[in-house]
This record gives sequence, C-alpha cells and structure tokens, in this order.
Amino acid sequence: MTLVQRSRLATPDPAHRPTKSANLRGLNTVLHTHHGTVNPAAVALMEERVNSLLGQLGVMRSTLRRRDEELADARRDAAYHQHQERMHLKEIERIQAAGAEFPKQHQALKEEIAHLKQKLRNAAQQTSIASKTVFAEQTKSVQLSAEVARMQALIDASDLGTRESLQRQADAAGIRIMALEAQISDTAANHAVIQKTLTYDNTHLRARVLQLRRQNEDYKLLLESLDQGIRDRDRQIASLAIYRHGAMHRKVICKKCQQDQEEQVKLKQQQDAVEALPVPDMPVVTLATSTTVKLTCMAPAFSPAWHQLVVQYRVVGSEKEFSERVLMENPMGTPTPSPYHVRGPRANTTNPDPAVEVELSDLRPGASYQFQLLTRNNKTIGHLSAAANLLVDELPAGTSQVFPSQASRSDTVDLLFYAPLTLRASPVHAFHIYGSNEPDMKDATRLDTVAADVLTPNADGMLRYEFTQGRPNTDYYFQVSAVNRMGEGPRSDPSDRVRIDTAPPPPRHILVHRAGPRAAMIRVTSTPFPGSAITHYVIALQAESGTTESRSAVAKPDGSASLLWTEVPAASLTVHARAQNACGTGPETTWTVADLEQLLPIPVIRLDPCGPTKALLQLIAAPEHGSTVDTLVRYDVRLSTRPDMARATHVVTSRDVQEPTYTIMDLDPTQSYFVDVIYRRADEESLPCPPHQVLTSAAVVLPPSRPPTPGTTSPSRSPSRHASTASLSLPLSRYASTRHSTLSLSTRSSRADLPLLSASRAASGSPSSPGSSPPSSRSSRQLHPIVPANRFGHRGAEPRKPPHHGPGQGNGHSRMPSKLSR
Repeated sequence: MTLVQRSRLATPDPAHRPTKSANLRGLNTVLHTHHGTVNPAAVALMEERVNSLLGQLGVMRSTLRRRDEELADARRDAAYHQHQERMHLKEIERIQAAGAEFPKQHQALKEEIAHLKQKLRNAAQQTSIASKTVFAEQTKSVQLSAEVARMQALIDASDLGTRESLQRQADAAGIRIMALEAQISDTAANHAVIQKTLTYDNTHLRARVLQLRRQNEDYKLLLESLDQGIRDRDRQIASLAIYRHGAMHRKVICKKCQQDQEEQVKLKQQQDAVEALPVPDMPVVTLATSTTVKLTCMAPAFSPAWHQLVVQYRVVGSEKEFSERVLMENPMGTPTPSPYHVRGPRANTTNPDPAVEVELSDLRPGASYQFQLLTRNNKTIGHLSAAANLLVDELPAGTSQVFPSQASRSDTVDLLFYAPLTLRASPVHAFHIYGSNEPDMKDATRLDTVAADVLTPNADGMLRYEFTQGRPNTDYYFQVSAVNRMGEGPRSDPSDRVRIDTAPPPPRHILVHRAGPRAAMIRVTSTPFPGSAITHYVIALQAESGTTESRSAVAKPDGSASLLWTEVPAASLTVHARAQNACGTGPETTWTVADLEQLLPIPVIRLDPCGPTKALLQLIAAPEHGSTVDTLVRYDVRLSTRPDMARATHVVTSRDVQEPTYTIMDLDPTQSYFVDVIYRRADEESLPCPPHQVLTSAAVVLPPSRPPTPGTTSPSRSPSRHASTASLSLPLSRYASTRHSTLSLSTRSSRADLPLLSASRAASGSPSSPGSSPPSSRSSRQLHPIVPANRFGHRGAEPRKPPHHGPGQGNGHSRMPSKLSR
C-alpha cells in the first residue's frame, strides 16, 4: 500500500469537516507509526497538500454561504409572489362572481325593453282607432250640415203649414247637430288626452332605453377591465414561474458544469488507460449445436495494463446492451475486482495457453449474433476487436401430416406433405421417410432419405414422394421429418392407413359357348391373388380382318364373369380378356375360336314331377344343333339344396346325350332341390344351364271337385302330359286345399334368355313372387297352349295341341316345377 493510499484511509469522514490541526495530527500519527521513522520531504509534501485542500475547503465554504443567501432570497421572493398570487386569485374569483350576475341583469333588461315595446305598440293601435273615430264624426257632421241646408231650402219653398212642420224638423235637426257637436268635442278631448299619454309614455320609454344602453356599455367596460386584469395576473404568474425556473436552471447549469469538468477529467484518464490496453484479434466463431456456439481466439500478451479478456455479443441490429462473459484473467494485471458485471464462471488465473476456447449456450436459435473481444482493467475498457457475425441455427420445424394415396402403379404409394417453414432455421436439404405397419409407429423404421431439391411441389404446394418398396396387401403408416445442417427435426403425425394393392393377374380360363347362330356366351374365371377383388372384366373380340370390339362385364363375388355376345363379328375370332380392380387393369389372356359352329351349346332342360319322390328331367335340343349333338357329347346332372348350386352333388356323370331323359329319384318332398346340367365333349365342357327348382308330385294337392263352368277345365281329371301346356291351375299348399295358385310356364323368343318357369302363390302367409297376381275367384283358370322354344329363340317341332273337350270334361295338363331360380 502506498503512502497516498494510507493517507486516504487515515482521513476522517468529510461530513465532520475536519480542521487543519486535526489533519496534521492524523498525518503525523501515520508518519510516525510507519516503520518508526519520519521522512521530512514527505512531511513537507503532505503539508503543502493539506494547505491546498484547506484553501479549497475555504473557497467551498464561502461559495456555500453565498448559495445559502441566494437560496434565502429566492425563498422570500417565492413567498411574496405566492401571497400576490393568492390575492390575484381572490380578485379573479370576485370578478368571476360579478360576471356570473351580469347575464341575469342583462336578461331582465331585455325582458323590460320587450314589455315597453309591447305597450308602445298597443298605444299606437289605440291612437289609430281614435283618429278613425274622429274622422267618421267629422264626416257625419258635414252630412248633417248639408241636410240642414237642404231642409232650409225646402222651408223657403213650401207653404206656411209645411214651413211649420219643416221648422219643427229643423229644430229637431238642430238639436241633433248640437248633440253631435258635443260628442265631437268630447271625442277630441279624449283624443288629446290619449295623445298626451302616448307622448309621455314614448318619452319615458326612450329615456329608459337610453339608460339601459348606458348600463350595457358600463357592463362591457367592466368585463374588458376584468379580462385585462386576468391577463395581467397571468403575465405576472408566468413571469414568477420563469423566475423560479431560471433560478433552478442556474443551479442545474452550475451543477452540470461541475459534472462536465469531472467527466472530462475521467474521460482523459480513461483515454490514457485505453491507449495502454492491447487490441485483441477477431474471434473465430463456429456453431456447435442449435443453441451453443464455440468461440476460439488468441489471447494478447500478458502485461500489467489489462487483467481481463472479455467477449461481448448481442443480436445483430438489436438496441439492447451487449451480454458479456470473461474468457480469461491476466495474473500480471491489477488484482482489484472489476466494477463491471461478469456473466459466467471466471477462467483460471494461471498462465493459460494463448488459444482460448469457450462455449456460449444462452443464445436464441434463428438469430444472427455479433461477437467482439476487448481487454479491460479496473478503470476502463480497452479497444474492441473486429466483430464476427454468426447465424445461430436450429432444427427444422415438423412437417404437416402426410397424406398417402395408392398410385397408378400397383406397388407404389404417393406421399403428399408440405415442407416446413424455415423462418429461423437454415433451409431443409433432405427428408427422412419412416414407415410402420402399426398406427402407433412404435416399430417405425427409416424407409428412405430423399433430397429436398428432388421433390417438386404440385399446384397446391405439396411435395410428392413415391414409395416403391412396399409389400403388396400390407397396411402402412408413414411419417416424414425434415433435415437441415443442424440435424433432423421432429417427425410428423402418423398418416392414415394405406394398403398397397396390386393389379389382378391375367384371367385363368376363357370359356366360349355357342348361344345361337351369331351369339356366344363368354365366361372368364380369375386366378387367385392377394389383391383387392376384381370388379370388371374387359373382353374384346378380334376378327381375322383385324376389327376389334370391346365390352365390359361385371365380376361376380367368386371372381368370374359371364357375357352374352349377341352379334359375333365372325365365326373365327380371338377373345382377349383383362381383369380390373381398384388398383388397375392386369395383363390379358387370349383364346382363339377356330369355328363358332363347333362350340358346345348351353344345355336347355325341362323338369316335370312324376311321383311323390321323383322328377323327370328332359334335354331340349333344337334341330339346328344336330351337328354338335353326336356320340362324343355327354352331359352331367348336378343336384343341390341351394339356388347358387353350392355343395352340389353329381347324380349323373357322362350320360350320353342321345338319352335326353333322366329320372331323379329319392327326393324328400319337404326339401327344396335345384338341378343344372353341363355338356361334355372330350376335355371340353359347356357352361351349366341356369338352376331349375325340382317340384315333386307329393307337393301337389288337388282341390275338391266342383261343377265345371263353361270355358274352363275340370281339375278333377287326371293330368296328362302335354308339352304345349302353358298354364296349370293347382294348389301349391299341402295344408290349405281351398287356396289356389296359378303355375305358368313360359318361353321367350329372345336369344339371350332361357325358358322361365314362374308361379304366383296366393296361399296364406306366403309372399307372392314378382309379377304374379292373386286369382279373382276359386274357379280354375283357362289354359292357353304355347309353342315352346329353346334358349336360342328358335322354334322346334310344332307342339301337340290338346284334345278338345266339351262342357263338363277336364283338360289334361303337365306337372311342372313351381319356381325357377336363375
């Protein structure tokens, strides 16, 4: 510790205002107690220092006394001005009160003037009326004078008797004239009185108006004087405030001048200290993580001029103060603690490596920071180094939800998603595609990494990615995450489930059968595959000339489809078939038809009940099919209890087609049976005929006999088989013999339809089949013979006509099944 510092420590509190002797006593005590010796030169120097301080203290005391006197004068002036201000305020209040009464007086004067004006108008009206009355009386007097003169003339001209009567009239007229003159004189007197009264009232009113005008002028002058007084008081108050402000301003100016001098001295000292501080090099800043920066710099040479190396940083363009962190401390510098606030831990005070590294972790992602170094000591801050800027990056934001969809290709899924916004983070350069078979994405794996510049946005701004590595008929869930230079961002929400579908394989078989002279029945069967179900088949016929015609057929639940082609372009052709499902269209299968005439037809059968548990099956072949019905053609008969012929059993296998009749035995009358037939030739087989329901005679109960009616047949006659019978009247219920149904067998002339057999039931509790109607009476219906036709619309041999029966005779009929299920 130096001698000056010890003297500072020994100096008492300045608030006590120590004297010169007290200062010397303290100084002598310090000088004699330090090492037990006295230094004369130091004593002389300290005495000179103390004398100068005492002189400055005396000057400061005199200045303080003068300032106290000025402050006392200012306080007295302020008290006087406050008293004057209070007086002025009272005067202003009195003037304001008088001004408040003036409007009331002015309003009263206005009302009085209005009243006098009204009286003047009334007097003028009365004067006008009196003038009119006097004028009327004068006119009347003139008329009477003329009348008197006329009567006098008559008197002179008349005889004595007449003259006497006229004299009497003249006397009466004279009396009347005198009365009128008296009345006129009274009216004139009244008019004079009224005129005098009006003159007096007018004079009084004019005097009152002049008085009110003078009072109004006086009030105006009073108001102007009051306004002038208020303005004078305002000017006095403003001058007083200016005086007060000037006194305070002079004090502030004196204090500011003193502070400026002190700041100039400090600034000079700081500039001298700054010149001695070294200038650090520009730091090297690199990005460690999204919120951490690694700063590397070279420490300046150690010297006593500086004791700390500090880094300052803040956001570029921000007006906030720099954040600081001490990088290292110089052991050769001043050990006095720095007055600046230091963030972060202090570095080691040992002699470090010239290369200094530090990590800053309190940075905001997405902002550009400015870093600069400086050296400082306990007095000032040194020169700043060159600034280094760095953008603190962050991970990209999460992408939106992924929208998967099955692409046009069978093994491809299109993923649509929006790229995340890069407001603060660096641009995205890649995307990670994750996939899983579970919706919770627990076992999600990275499927692919695709560059961002490869994906192009569509019209909606969504990026499209094709996933081609999936397994068919597998459910997938997808997630997408963005990647920038900082790493991978959060994943998106799991997408909706998408199933990778496959297009169907080529059809397994194409079966073509003749359905008429220029008609063909084409049946296509599918190959089992794990994709979605087949919905349609595209079937095309290509003739030898090259012409092609295409049609579409709806697939059945089992994957097969049948199409009746009514107008085949040629006898020799090639059939092309392709399957379609929700994914697309599969490859095609071809089958060549050498001659359409050599193809097997579709069987046409007929069923008749022939016993309680038996039914007769007959094949119906048209004459034009004789070329195909040879010894090589056989047929199979299948029987089932279901209309779709599921779990059918073969009751006939490879029976010769030359034996067109077969009896189905051992049927249960309580069970429903369905039968169909398939043609066979070598390894070729035809399409089965539509299933026919089997009806045995045990299910037929005849109605009770009753007298026949003309034009009808008797149901009591034993039935006889006739191929031409088209309508049969028999009961179909075993339990209600009184209810009847009409059983009808009809054939259609269309080439594309098979013979249909329908029945309408009217039994209680059983629904009617479509197209049927209940009988109108219990009588049997008239039977109408029809000509049977085969499936291809061609007539065979003419049917036998039923024999004619007279009245009371029954008509035979054939027992036929009651219902046909297609």
